[in-house]
Amino acid sequence: MPVVDMLGMSGNNQLTPQEAQIAHIAREGRTNPEIGAELSISACTVGHGHFRT
Repeated sequence: MPVVDMLGMSGNNQLTPQEAQIAHIAREGRTNPEIGAELSISACTVGHGHFRT
């Protein structure tokens, strides 16, 4: 799966397209359940992306 380079960095700081979409919506102050509903994914899936290292 292709990745989006986060902040122009390389290495482990890359997001999948779905993670980038979640991050974009989260910056608007939306909750995990709200993000999940918009993207048709579970709030747990949304939360998983926030804590990936």
